[in-house]
Amino acid sequence: MVFGDFNTPYESYHFNDFRKDYQSFHDVSEGFTATWPKGLPLLELDQIWVDEDIEPITLKKFYFKDYSNHDMLIGSFNFND
Repeated sequence: MVFGDFNTPYESYHFNDFRKDYQSFHDVSEGFTATWPKGLPLLELDQIWVDEDIEPITLKKFYFKDYSNHDMLIGSFNFND
């Protein structure tokens, strides 16, 4: 599992090689998950990626303005057998 502030959006070409071995929680997101909500453009800079041993279930965003300039993501997952 790899997660954090990647400073580049999910759609970036920088993830092309990464997508070969990892799946993004973006695929199971619920609603608007841009974590850089300050001004334009709104960007999904914070992400969670997993390999085939983990199945993403949900991804939700929480507004977390008091402690960070990014919003918080919480993902749920299952371990594959």
